[in-house]
Amino acid sequence: MVASGVWAGRIPLERAHSIQEVGGGKQTMRQELERIGYLGDMEASHKALPIGAHFELHIGQPFVFFIRSESFAIPVRGSSHLILIQPSETLISQAGASLSIRRTEELSADFVVEQGPRLEAQNQKIGIVQGVQAYRWHTVTVKGRDCHTGTTDFANRSDAMLTAAKMILHSHRLATKHSSLASTGILNLTPGSMNTVPGTVRFGLDIRAGEDDRLMRLEEELRVDFDKIARNEAVDDLNECGTIGKGCTVEWTLDAPSEAIKFDRDCIACVADSAKDLLGDEHGNLTQAMISGAGHDSVFTSHRVPTSMIFVPCKDGVSHNPAEYCSPEDCANGAQVLMGAVLRYDKLRAQRSK
Repeated sequence: MVASGVWAGRIPLERAHSIQEVGGGKQTMRQELERIGYLGDMEASHKALPIGAHFELHIGQPFVFFIRSESFAIPVRGSSHLILIQPSETLISQAGASLSIRRTEELSADFVVEQGPRLEAQNQKIGIVQGVQAYRWHTVTVKGRDCHTGTTDFANRSDAMLTAAKMILHSHRLATKHSSLASTGILNLTPGSMNTVPGTVRFGLDIRAGEDDRLMRLEEELRVDFDKIARNEAVDDLNECGTIGKGCTVEWTLDAPSEAIKFDRDCIACVADSAKDLLGDEHGNLTQAMISGAGHDSVFTSHRVPTSMIFVPCKDGVSHNPAEYCSPEDCANGAQVLMGAVLRYDKLRAQRSK
């Protein structure tokens, strides 16, 4: 998403280039792009590089596809079909209807595996995505004092790791209260010795909610309670059955905010109509209106062009993992719905331009 964020003008290029690797390393994105020979000299912006259409496909393995203002092509895994859209050409849809395709510089569509278990669990085929939930990524730094694990009793410890653990547990509880999500996927502590109580802990805090207001209420409560936890004040039952030690300090750094996104209504309607055409009378049972829990390039493209997304089932809800799998049938379903949505939206634009 960093690249699409730069393209859309939502992330400054300098900031993107300065992002450092996780895990305590110092390599930046710019240095790595230079190392592999991918640091280009063309301006990365929607003005310098206007797109004809945007497609993001993660199906088992990434698709290779071509997107230009003049044309775009979609190879469909598991079949010999290639969806090719050229301006001023006529395509024949599966139903036999012909549509004239014009330049598609105002259209973006997104088709990915769901990255979750809902479609598969309900035996549904197509997710009609209405938007993307809001999220905010933070780095939370807890500072206490290093001390020896054998010579310092609990009451005299300023234990950054124990304090961070309480915060992480509390974030889960509070997110549950707000019908939201809170997760920690990065945890770094120093000095990192078996017999040393950590003096500094940094952990990632990923919080998400369907609406911006609900997300900010969650964050505000977390900030208040994290301060209390750092001072060893009572928050729920976190201090019960344990020894109260000396306090710590806590600092927040906002790494990546993303507001809730609502996709273009016309694009959504085109996806829904295309799914209905494919699935027939059972489309009501085989489709689901959904809000994406994960971020996608469509979050950023939606700020510049009308955008929609299509979900297809993935086995066990697993994605971005070697075990990710989407059946050939579901790949084909998604590709067909995608093509139908593009054709319908282009027809809609043609009608409005008359």
